[in-house]
Amino acid sequence: MSETECPWAIRPFPGPAEIGCEKPASHLPDDQQHAGALHDYAYPGAVTNITWLAGDRREFEGAWPGYCRNLGESCALPEGHHGRCAP
Repeated sequence: MSETECPWAIRPFPGPAEIGCEKPASHLPDDQQHAGALHDYAYPGAVTNITWLAGDRREFEGAWPGYCRNLGESCALPEGHHGRCAP
């Protein structure tokens, strides 16, 4: 990832499907909406466009940090998330 790429990503669904923000890093702080696409998730050839607001509990910066350990294996959010856990 370069300094011009937005470093934020999200795992919007349970499991390993991960979407990186495809906007330039300069979109923050003025534009608080991230956007990216998930390819071949619904069916082969499908493109699922996802948008999310900065601060979503499911987002993380850089590489996937692993799941939150506050509830053992049952929290579906990334390690270091803010707010309550999501079993």
